Amino acid sequence: MRNFLLLVLLTLQTLSAQAQRECGPPKYMRQSLANVIVKGILLNGLSEMGYNKDVSIMGTYMPEGEQVGFTTTLNAGTLYAFVGGGDDDVTDLDIYLYNERGTEVARDAKADNSPIVTYTPTTTGRYTVRVKMYSTRTAGSFASMLIMSNRGYNIPVNTLKSAISDLFSAVETICNNSTKMGYLSTTNQWAMFGCVLEDGGSTTVSSIKLSGTRRSVIVGGGDQNAFDVDLFLYDAQGNLLKKDEATDAHPLLIYSASATPEYQLKMKNARSGGNRSLIMSAILEVD
Repeated sequence: MRNFLLLVLLTLQTLSAQAQRECGPPKYMRQSLANVIVKGILLNGLSEMGYNKDVSIMGTYMPEGEQVGFTTTLNAGTLYAFVGGGDDDVTDLDIYLYNERGTEVARDAKADNSPIVTYTPTTTGRYTVRVKMYSTRTAGSFASMLIMSNRGYNIPVNTLKSAISDLFSAVETICNNSTKMGYLSTTNQWAMFGCVLEDGGSTTVSSIKLSGTRRSVIVGGGDQNAFDVDLFLYDAQGNLLKKDEATDAHPLLIYSASATPEYQLKMKNARSGGNRSLIMSAILEVD
């Protein structure tokens, strides 16, 4: 972590601009993620549902009335659960699930801050889950979502705590050294991702929309077994733009986006002390 702190301090010296809204990890993103993690632990204990074998943890900031989507492959005959939760200011958070034809197949639109949608596809295909910030006591709030399934990974509580704390510590370090930093605020875009990866394994999140007017700072981390975590940023055509393959658990990418509409973020568990690790990443931005 010491080398990471030095890199952050050197990096922040090159960033200058007007102040943005504050970073969320010290309070609000942590609240929203805690709300869904508690429900995930209960769901795992009561039904043996595990974390999906791809991206399974997400978080972002949304103004009231806005929604954010995520498209993923769902397998026929597998039971899935989409678990949502907002920070303590959220009064109504909803989840909607659509098939690849755009037809709504499931929803939880009750007036509460704890939406859960379960669904078992009859055919394998691409599905889009949307989380809507229907109402909040403030102009906007943080929301998180878990994707779980009856064929997913069982993640011990100490592993969840380790990975989440590791990422938040890295993000908080950046935020505490700059008043200009905030979570990625692009419309309809998640700003935090978590996934379980085998030793040497990787996953790629597509259709990421970075700000065209702000510099993006992408940071990674992992659980107590993750010794080497790498990050790679590609354009929509798969051309490599930035990478951090240093042998450490805290990769950092800094990129000034152009007019390119979409990007791809690859997260890699380059070396883990166990069979697999929970790998996390967050996308920040600065003017």
